[in-house]
Amino acid sequence: MYNLLVSSNAEAWNGEPWQIEFSRCVREYTENAITERFGTLDEAAVSELKRLPCIFAYEAFNQLTPKFGLIRDIAKRQGQVRIEYELQAVDP
Repeated sequence: MYNLLVSSNAEAWNGEPWQIEFSRCVREYTENAITERFGTLDEAAVSELKRLPCIFAYEAFNQLTPKFGLIRDIAKRQGQVRIEYELQAVDP
């Protein structure tokens, strides 16, 4: 299992925290079983998500290669989810 985060912003995935609407996080384009398991983003879910490798991808029209790394923290706030992450270099 892995986390897949996709942004339409070509400037995303530069190491700065990323925000997404709570209504889209672990819900949009996600199987119901995964949403049920992680969608609350409670302490147990966040702990488990932080152990999974991540693919930080861009919408296809950007024509940019994905990056790889790990989630360091997830915080829910006012209808948003803030994700702090660490990118890791991967040999092509």
